[in-house]
Formats: sequence, C-alpha cells, structure tokens
Amino acid sequence: MDLKFTHVIVDREEAREVLWRMRGLNYAINEIPLVTYTAPSYASTEIGRAYTDELIREGRLQLDETEAILSEEHETGSLALQCAVCFLKDSPSYYAPLRQLGTRGPNRPLGFVGLE
Repeated sequence: MDLKFTHVIVDREEAREVLWRMRGLNYAINEIPLVTYTAPSYASTEIGRAYTDELIREGRLQLDETEAILSEEHETGSLALQCAVCFLKDSPSYYAPLRQLGTRGPNRPLGFVGLE
C-alpha cells in the first residue's frame, strides 16, 4: 500500500496520455485516484538542470532522503528531480490569506451577509 503513488509528474504530454491508457494504474477510482501532471518543456533541458543545481547549492532543496535513489539511478533520478522542481516552480501553491482575529466576533457566524 505504501508503494502506490497518487500523483505523477511526467516530462511530456505524450507520456501523460500513455499513463492514462495503462490499465492497473488507476487502482480503484474511489480508492486511490491517479492524478498526472506535465512538467514544463524546459525541465528536461540544461535550463532545468541549472535551476535544480542552483536550488541545491543555495540549500533551498534538501536531498538527504533521496540521496540513495539518486546514486543508484543517477540519470533517471536527476531527470525526475528536475521535472518535479520545474513543475513546482511554474505551479505555485495559492493559499487563502489568514484572517485577522479581530474581524469576527465571538457571536458572529460565518456567512451572515445576505441573510437579512
């Protein structure tokens, strides 16, 4: 169960389409849904490698837990790391801003606007 993945980032749109055609990767639609993403086109080029190396050099990307995997399959592991890092760079997470504590009183429910 621990080895089943739910999110896959591939380097090309064609690879993403092939994954969706493979039977067995969608274990059970309700159990573990498979979500695929396509990395930017520059991820597998020198630009992606340079960006990943820069993050490692600056200490912003820690590879302590993945060092064994990268040493075994260096070329494949490096390409996977580049695709993941470049995808994350181009797809920032958006979080709702934190609400100030003073904006809601203790007796004011959420969503009261328009309920007069």
